[in-house]
Amino acid sequence: MAEPVIGVLLAGGHGRRAGGPKALKVVGGRPLWRAQAGAMVSDLGCVVAVLHPGAWPDADAPLLGCIPVASDPDATQLASLQRGLAEVATGAALVLPIDCPWPGTAVVAALATAAEATGVLAAVPTVTLDGQVRRGHPVWLAAAAVGQLLTLDPQLNRLDHWLAGMPERVALVDVGDPAILANFNRDAIAG
Repeated sequence: MAEPVIGVLLAGGHGRRAGGPKALKVVGGRPLWRAQAGAMVSDLGCVVAVLHPGAWPDADAPLLGCIPVASDPDATQLASLQRGLAEVATGAALVLPIDCPWPGTAVVAALATAAEATGVLAAVPTVTLDGQVRRGHPVWLAAAAVGQLLTLDPQLNRLDHWLAGMPERVALVDVGDPAILANFNRDAIAG
């Protein structure tokens, strides 16, 4: 990956449909946000975790390579994303919602290669199941996309709508791995 990349973990919501903040769900004996951020740090070196106030890290147990950022749990998802992207400064970002497992280095490499080869603003992993192309996570955002997203009104815009509005600037990358579709809520992985 030539362009520097920082992970952005979106873990700031109330999780009303999940019965409480998803960031605080326990996986493998630790809060989900720590498990996710730890996996991302392992592969990327640095992650910005936009956290629900109840998930704020204990000062005695910092997670090296993780920059915690307080969220407003009532804010829109784009506002939380902007909060995290503001910490990225320069370079690309890989955006992962808390309820989608980290897919690992092969997916990251495929997205980075496709994005850099084509000069697109974003790259979205896909997989074909039952003859249908399905989109998953994480989403790769080039540095130029990070800058553009920071200027959007979070009350009027959403990342998925922004991406859909410029299909010629978004690479759909077949990563051949159905893990990009996994979701902790739907697949009952966490809790």
